[in-house]
Amino acid sequence: MKRQAYHRRQLFKTWLVFQMKLFLDWIRDLLFTPLAFICMVADLISGADEKSGLFHQLMKFGAQTDRWIDMFNQHADEDGHRFDHLVDHTEQKWRERQKQK
Repeated sequence: MKRQAYHRRQLFKTWLVFQMKLFLDWIRDLLFTPLAFICMVADLISGADEKSGLFHQLMKFGAQTDRWIDMFNQHADEDGHRFDHLVDHTEQKWRERQKQK
């Protein structure tokens, strides 16, 4: 019975983290849509090189945020900070505080 309860908690946690990732991804898309247009226009006006322009930098930053959010855990084996690490760290700190009470 304990195993089934643990599985249910893990399933709920995984679902909740996925929902948070969806929200973060949505916020990023909401911000990047106008930013991409602004960067593209700025690059056109300034005549920036394709690799050094603001739009390219925004795309690189977008790829970094994609790895950080890691929506479907495809980067789970890679080193580096990810949203899941933040969630796990927060959960660990919360559990430690609960034990102290």
